[in-house]
Amino acid sequence: MEDEINQAVKIIESGGIVCLPTDTQFGLSVDYKNDLALQKLINLKSRSENAGIPLLLANVDQLKLVTDTPPDDVINLCEHFWPGALTIVMPKNNSISEFVSGGHSGVALRIPNHDVPRGIAARLGRPITGTSANFTGMTPVGNYDEAQNNFNGLVDYVFPTSENITQGEPSTIIEFTNNKLNLLRQGAIPFETIEKVYNRSY
Repeated sequence: MEDEINQAVKIIESGGIVCLPTDTQFGLSVDYKNDLALQKLINLKSRSENAGIPLLLANVDQLKLVTDTPPDDVINLCEHFWPGALTIVMPKNNSISEFVSGGHSGVALRIPNHDVPRGIAARLGRPITGTSANFTGMTPVGNYDEAQNNFNGLVDYVFPTSENITQGEPSTIIEFTNNKLNLLRQGAIPFETIEKVYNRSY
């Protein structure tokens, strides 16, 4: 798998798009600091520029690359649920472009429970995008063959894998504002479970 990760990193570094497996569904990854790659990704998905693009991190240390110091309450949630299917919207820093934030003040962040995206982000030295591998309004691809059929000639690399994650649930998305948790999308982790962990920190 090391050779494939190195290949994916080279493509992302050069401004390309990689289709890869994650713990929840297949995703499309580019360098979050490359605006041309981000624009290409948005055009490929026919995605609204106001929607924003989630980022996948290799580890908690990469938080400092994309957000100002998050509150201890949020760090507690990160340590409990990451790596895993929880996306947390945190205040963005100046490295986040409008393409990633969708013009909003926050950026959606997650450490996936999967060696491929974490390995790529680690080797790259910064987060990668983690938007679902689909055209807007359609179901994400669930395996390598579907990815090849849907994105052949449209992405620069489909990560070789035998995984089938057609039934994978998307991550739960929460936002922390004004010392309160807000549910933006219910996904693999019940919001009630997240609230219980958050409330235990008090």
